Amino acid sequence: MLYKRVLNKGDGQILSMMVVNDAFPALWHQLMTEITEYIRKAEASSSISRASVFQATKNLQFNLSEHMKGMARIQVTEDYAHLKAALELLNSPEMIDNFGGRRKSCWSVIEQVAKEDLRTVISTSNIRTLAVEGNKIFQWLANFDEGKTQDQEFQQLLQSAEAWIIAQASLESNNNSSQAPQNSAQPQKMPDLFNNNMNFPNFEQKGDDFADW
Repeated sequence: MLYKRVLNKGDGQILSMMVVNDAFPALWHQLMTEITEYIRKAEASSSISRASVFQATKNLQFNLSEHMKGMARIQVTEDYAHLKAALELLNSPEMIDNFGGRRKSCWSVIEQVAKEDLRTVISTSNIRTLAVEGNKIFQWLANFDEGKTQDQEFQQLLQSAEAWIIAQASLESNNNSSQAPQNSAQPQKMPDLFNNNMNFPNFEQKGDDFADW
């Protein structure tokens, strides 16, 4: 319900009085488009205006500020707590020893369980990139102040957006090219995760697969 209402993602059922953020997908696509165009132009010239990227950022910032109201903040905090519990389970010694394969990580556990129990192949590399780099983009949106933007912050946005776009294209290409057997489970796209300057659990633990998050 939260992802459907705030990001218009997934098939969650919403209540009758709730308003879905229908504008988000187009605004996100516009930001990615402006960043792609900026990177393309920057390859030929060093004096490129950032105005279009900044305007797309402000449009998304305003949009999300309007829709991240009410119970959304509490629900996001709860979701991050559930995510932490899930990661702790996936990283438990028993799970790693039984399903971790040679890499011995929670990602190999996910791939193995999906293959054996769901009969589908999941590209955890692309999904992780979407989650980690997408989260960095949302941090940019939450903290953006045009008059105080540092060059290092802008360059980080460009790097994260480029990585996110490549991973998304690769994931869609893999999903379109693979035809699953009839009645088999289909992998679902992972929603974009974000940080809205709230007190979320700390994932940056030593050896954690999400340490760069």
